[in-house]
Amino acid sequence: MKAFACEKVVCPDGIWIISEGRYRDLDLRLILEGAEVVTVKEYRISDLAYYMLGPKPIEVKKRLVGCEVHAIEPFSNRFKAKIKKVLPRFMHGMFKETPMEPQILMSPRENTCSALDSKELEKHLVRIESQLRPYNSVIKQVNGLDLTRVKDIVGICEDFGKNRSQLLIKGCLEDKVAYIAEGITLDVGVTLDRAYVANGLFEMGAYDFDGYDNQKSFRLVTFMHRGETKAFVLDDDNRMKFEVQELDTIQYIQLLENCLRINPKMKEAMDQCMEGKAMAAKILFNHHMEIGYSTSRIPEIYRQAFETYDIGLSEMDAVMHSLNTKQFGIAFSYIPKTGDEQDKVFTTISVMHDFQALDSIKAELPELYSEISKMTSVSDAGTYYLLDAIRGVQ
Repeated sequence: MKAFACEKVVCPDGIWIISEGRYRDLDLRLILEGAEVVTVKEYRISDLAYYMLGPKPIEVKKRLVGCEVHAIEPFSNRFKAKIKKVLPRFMHGMFKETPMEPQILMSPRENTCSALDSKELEKHLVRIESQLRPYNSVIKQVNGLDLTRVKDIVGICEDFGKNRSQLLIKGCLEDKVAYIAEGITLDVGVTLDRAYVANGLFEMGAYDFDGYDNQKSFRLVTFMHRGETKAFVLDDDNRMKFEVQELDTIQYIQLLENCLRINPKMKEAMDQCMEGKAMAAKILFNHHMEIGYSTSRIPEIYRQAFETYDIGLSEMDAVMHSLNTKQFGIAFSYIPKTGDEQDKVFTTISVMHDFQALDSIKAELPELYSEISKMTSVSDAGTYYLLDAIRGVQ
């Protein structure tokens, strides 16, 4: 089976995600209750794909920038809530509860300094910052809280893109106060249920790109069982590693493989992470790209084709209309570790276009249609080509 992986890896000298699928018969009786020998579609997936599909919790680093202090509800609110339970619904408006908004405590300081050329100066600044920590406003405020009036304390974290999220802190209120006081403005470990967060978003900060081995692979099998599609990741001895619950994630990794084949910029960004030059942050798959193309904003691959085939304005409008449908975006965010660009968040966006969207121009512009077909990448996720490549920095 190892040869199967090597034969199907598109980039044997670098990163790859998933192989093409092959049909085979597989005995699943030891894996799935009620199953028999069935025909499955089998793929090889890389260690990176294994991480993206896996159900295990991961830990990422985020900056603790503040907290929410939730007060205990006043007696009047609890009393009104009890009354409303015994009154008709139309009378509930007579006993409105007082809104309870949490108290937001945010640190006024942000540790955003880039690494300095002078290590001695950098150490000196770190010492100064540690000496100033006791004067941080959040530390002073949480230490001064009357905990008899507090119901809960929730941390507020920021990732590299300045996106904020809540952090549930374990322990009693005293433990939570200590956690905030010790961790404010510092990077803390945040545990997520898995790498796939939701809605096409994967957290990549916990993946060890430095340890990526392009020869390491696992088996992904998909099949029908009692009218439902199932997907398992297996080792070479047919032992189940895990079941893939979110089947959409398989389509995502197939599209990512497509993207790496046809967008050198995306592969270059991931290669930087493998080489230790950058740290991966997130991958976002967006089904609802709304980039509007027109005759005044023509993607590069079409600009060249229009000149080659001498396409008129009316035909050009028809092409533009097809380009604005069935777009699919893949955005990879990463942070360089060295150079002038370190600590900035870079995002490489691949605007993928479903080749089926060009069916409307196939008859009128067969030469253009044929030319674009040469740029497509085919997988079980569909036939796509790279419509546009965008790179931004935050």
